Amino acid sequence: MLEPAHGNIKPPVYKMEMYRGQEEDKWDVQRVINYEEVDNQLWYKVKWVGYKKTTWEPKENLKNAIKKVEEYYKKAGQAIGKRKN
Repeated sequence: MLEPAHGNIKPPVYKMEMYRGQEEDKWDVQRVINYEEVDNQLWYKVKWVGYKKTTWEPKENLKNAIKKVEEYYKKAGQAIGKRKN
């Protein structure tokens, strides 16, 4: 049986997994779904073109997908604006 956690619980730390040559790979981002700040670093939950699974990516990995990140913030801002009205 599981027991409840005690003490200070730290959020998960996402590790940057890189293989040789990855820095040259470019994948098409379908959309950004969410974001989270971990240890003063922004991570984005990304849906990739042609893949069912999503991944959490650090901001540095999305340099070629800045427009998708901006679209996410624009849509998130519109959703917040609708809730205020």
